[in-house]
Amino acid sequence: MRLLPLLIGLLASAVSADPFTDWLASERKTAVRKILGAIGSNGSIVAAPTEHTPGQNYYYFWVRDGALVMGEVARLTASFPAGPQKTQFQELLDNYVTFCDKVQTSPQPKDPLFKGLGEPKFFVDGMVFQAAEKWKSPQDDGPALRLLSMLDVLRSGQPKSARIDAIIQRDLGYLTAHVADPNAVDLWEEIRGRHYFNQRMQRQALLEASAHLPGQAQSLQPAIDRLEQELKKHHQGNLIHSSLEDLDRLDSSVLLAALYAQRQGPDTPLLDPDLMATFWKMRQSFQQEYKVNQKVTQDSEGMILEPGLGRYPGDFYDGSEGNPPGHPRPTYANPWFLITAGAAEYCYRLQHLLQAQSIAVDERTRPLLEYAAGHALPGGNLTPKDRGAVAAGLGRLGDAYLRRVRHHAGADGSMSEQFHRETGVMTGATSLTWNYAAILRAIDQRH
Repeated sequence: MRLLPLLIGLLASAVSADPFTDWLASERKTAVRKILGAIGSNGSIVAAPTEHTPGQNYYYFWVRDGALVMGEVARLTASFPAGPQKTQFQELLDNYVTFCDKVQTSPQPKDPLFKGLGEPKFFVDGMVFQAAEKWKSPQDDGPALRLLSMLDVLRSGQPKSARIDAIIQRDLGYLTAHVADPNAVDLWEEIRGRHYFNQRMQRQALLEASAHLPGQAQSLQPAIDRLEQELKKHHQGNLIHSSLEDLDRLDSSVLLAALYAQRQGPDTPLLDPDLMATFWKMRQSFQQEYKVNQKVTQDSEGMILEPGLGRYPGDFYDGSEGNPPGHPRPTYANPWFLITAGAAEYCYRLQHLLQAQSIAVDERTRPLLEYAAGHALPGGNLTPKDRGAVAAGLGRLGDAYLRRVRHHAGADGSMSEQFHRETGVMTGATSLTWNYAAILRAIDQRH
């Protein structure tokens, strides 16, 4: 792709004496290169660039993945000064907008199972995915994330256009008509119900659309109010539950929802004490569930590794092989690179937030804050000294999660969907594009 030679000059950084710092600089270049390589000339983004992963084929456009990836492309574009680099990245954004317009308006089968704007998966030519078995839809996070990506495109310096306006209006129509839809499918494309990730992204999209389109703010407010009431229902027992239909499930989609919703506006979902408690319980659970986390605790430099994190405890989806003989379904899933990178991003962002404001130490926040500080903390608001210790510790934890990613990634910086729960070897879809958006977010938050 003609953009790739620009990366050497675009992302060049000084070589340091620290192998980890060197890896961060190299991995950032790799992430951008992999993202650019996944973007087609027509604006589609493949979830993974190969059709030959055993048992899986991710050579399709998912609305969710595409929006998250292009949100990062828009962020990069906004950081460039005027010139050929910015112009060429803006071409990618233009093509993405055109492709989104196509998938929103392409004819669909005369089948009531197909859900229009709620369809999650398309061929790379923009036609809706059809198979003998219907893909699970609707997935209501897709229109929300697509709308947010359109706003990111505009913030990158792209001029307003009738096409972008039309995409936003279609998605607004869908979102206001599908508030807390009990038939919606979750982030992992497995269960139907009322999902925290979907509702959090819907609310964020409507909030930002209201600011972007003040003339429609009043008409959007009832949907926002309803979503805020629905989101409160997910907070039970000092935890945030991913689905109101399965309150026993501890799910990393809650963490991803908070990360992707920490955008424009005054909200700080990452400081939610229930999120801290949920994250800590997740960390502890995956530490025990995946043997690789117990066997490999340090990297080649002797630095501590935080555990690799998966989708949810008891997950069975291994990404490629199916379940071999002797492995019951509930025990064979693996850590995911993008979720482990998300944990790093969470720690870095908490670190930045705590530099500006304090947080109370209580039964929900204490485990994570004391783990970061390395010592016991009194109740109540953190003292300036303790806040400094916690912030520094969160930075170290972020590094420890990225060191875990580095340890299991390829020597060339590539990352499959997952790494094996026992051996640590990469498995699942080869070079998952979403991974590179996740690692780019984490690395840039570190700085």
